[in-house]
Amino acid sequence: LVADGTLVVTDGVLTSGFYMNSDEDYGNTSAETLSGNLLIDNTVTSLGESAFDSCPNLNHVAIPDSVTEIGDYAFCNCYLTEIIIPDSVTSIGESAFEGTRLTSIDIPDSVTEIGDSAFYNCFDLTEIIIPDSVTSIGEGAFSNCYSLTSITIPNNVTSINFSTFSTCKNLIEIIIPDSVTTINKSAFYECTNLSTINFSGTTSQWAAITFGDIWNYNVPATEVICSDGTVALS
Repeated sequence: LVADGTLVVTDGVLTSGFYMNSDEDYGNTSAETLSGNLLIDNTVTSLGESAFDSCPNLNHVAIPDSVTEIGDYAFCNCYLTEIIIPDSVTSIGESAFEGTRLTSIDIPDSVTEIGDSAFYNCFDLTEIIIPDSVTSIGEGAFSNCYSLTSITIPNNVTSINFSTFSTCKNLIEIIIPDSVTTINKSAFYECTNLSTINFSGTTSQWAAITFGDIWNYNVPATEVICSDGTVALS
């Protein structure tokens, strides 16, 4: 820990809350006292499970391009407002950024998987860019992201999973690619301002999609805009 409150972490794989989420201190720094910035050295290759879980005063993190994985709960319930994910990262784990205070995030095109609840309860998240490299978005990944207004689902995603975008109360518009063949239960549940649903495929492709129960419960959109026309929603 240096004088300005920045913690510099080095060496290997950070796992199981070894540094922050335990009763022991690392360099006289605990989850409760760490504040400001976190610099992760380029000797670190993975941010493992709960590596920085529940550091309430941590707000800025610099991740080096040596890191290939952001593990489950890595920054869960940190008050992060800014993070840059390098293009070395290939996966974002379950609840990795759950409950953070991020306002925007740019996911690099090296990432192929976003885990369950990865951005759950990110109330301040207004913008997220998801590249076409992503093939899997987990259950509840963006649930309760109240400030999101629009989102484009990547072209290689085939399934919108359970509750992925549920209760995104300010979501106005979505773009669904023609690669999607399944929209699961509660996918857009209680998206109470979602008025525009765009589908890049045809009306017949939309009709062939398998829909889960209440996938669009309390959604105001009355139709889906397809490439060759519209489909009414019941």
